[in-house]
Amino acid sequence: MSHNQQPASEKTCLVTGGAGGLGKAIATAFLEAGANVIVCDINAERLSQTSTELAKLGSFTAVAADITSADAMQRLCRQIIGDFRTLDILVNNAAVMDRFDPVADLDMDLWHAVLAVNLTAPMLLSKLAVRLMLEKPDPSGCIINIASSAAKAGAAYTTSKHGIIGLTKSTAAFYGDKGIRCNALAMGVMLGTNIGDAFQAECHREGQQKVMDLVSGTKPRSCHVQDVASLCVSLSCGPGWNLVNGSVIAVDHGPRHQTMNVVDPSQAPPEYQRVAWMADTCKLLMGIGWTANYIGMIYTSLQHDTYAMSLMALCCNFAWEVTYALIYPFGSRLEKSVHYSGLVLNCGVMYTAVKNAPREWTHAPLVQRHVRLIFVLCLAGWTSAHMALAAQLGPLLAQAWSAYGCQLLLSVGGLCQLLCRGHSRGSSYLLWFSRFFGSLVLVPHDILRYRFWRKDHEYMASPLYLWFICIFLLLDGAYAVCLWHVRRFEREREVKRI
Repeated sequence: MSHNQQPASEKTCLVTGGAGGLGKAIATAFLEAGANVIVCDINAERLSQTSTELAKLGSFTAVAADITSADAMQRLCRQIIGDFRTLDILVNNAAVMDRFDPVADLDMDLWHAVLAVNLTAPMLLSKLAVRLMLEKPDPSGCIINIASSAAKAGAAYTTSKHGIIGLTKSTAAFYGDKGIRCNALAMGVMLGTNIGDAFQAECHREGQQKVMDLVSGTKPRSCHVQDVASLCVSLSCGPGWNLVNGSVIAVDHGPRHQTMNVVDPSQAPPEYQRVAWMADTCKLLMGIGWTANYIGMIYTSLQHDTYAMSLMALCCNFAWEVTYALIYPFGSRLEKSVHYSGLVLNCGVMYTAVKNAPREWTHAPLVQRHVRLIFVLCLAGWTSAHMALAAQLGPLLAQAWSAYGCQLLLSVGGLCQLLCRGHSRGSSYLLWFSRFFGSLVLVPHDILRYRFWRKDHEYMASPLYLWFICIFLLLDGAYAVCLWHVRRFEREREVKRI
């Protein structure tokens, strides 16, 4: 609202917990809207600093008081009556966090302290405010309770925030027809003083992790305190808002699926961190195996004027490297290094394939003449497929599942290519073993993650994942057997020629 419109002119507003953060922003917005603003906060030092800033904006009163004290709140109401004769708007903003303790581990002192500030105090202030509002010649008023849509972890905090929603609906139902409205703003995840302090303090580890689990499926946009403050002004005295009563308004930009959610290795549970070196060793061995395979394919392709990897599998694999090395890079430094080196070497493999593919497709003139176009179309198709899967599942799952898909395509494509060509040019046991080894060492890597970091790797117990592992072992084992037979036939033909 602009200062000229003065939507809250001649109205009196009480904001609790207004010395900083969201409360300070709400007080500022009401001052700019022309209201008489009383801010109550227990932190006298911070309140004094805020008072110096906000007193310049309009009619501002700062009261250092404990909102859990009934006597202190009675004195505050008498002061409001003496200075402003009545109260028009109450914003129950003050709140404290718990340590995310679940009910079985909850300390009773913490329970009473959290409920006293987050639920009992808003009830007491609402009681006093309603009485003042009803004493007007034309009863009216607005109460705004700050609730939370993220209150699903700590037993004390969760109970208090769900309780304040019940208080909101009860107040609205009883006093709505008397001109007094009561609504709640269910705030999403906001990085403010309370939440920041809560995560830095001594928290219940499982409870804190539960909070992270609950928000990991959403991608909340930041809610700026100034925008929330403007909403409070509009809700209390803006045009059309007089129809809104007993509502719980979600202030979180709406839920959105966290499509870009990834697992941060630094946030792994302690059990996994103790064996992380083993998993990293597997990743390193994978990188060594595939590096040897890529170098071997480049050398073999140039030596024999052919290409080593089937074209469709090559395009799928190259698109995978592009997607997870450049577009969605994540993981440890080791994992990123493996992806980058794989991408660079894959460029060499791609070059030899484009250069030598026409020699292998003399039996298909249409393919032979348009090899480059086929490569471009396949790369575009596979890259868009990897990106679409990442957008659907998130990069973590998409990277894993598409890697299994690439491996399956490599195994099937390599086997079919070997059998259809009828020769072993571009193939060798060294190439087979380096590829097989590079993929096989990820099995113990995945076992470690599933065993010690199961929460984010449950998919590894799925039938589809187990099928991928089995089919990979079967196909790559069959490739080695078929390569032995193809080479035997080549030797037999050579003997017959002699």
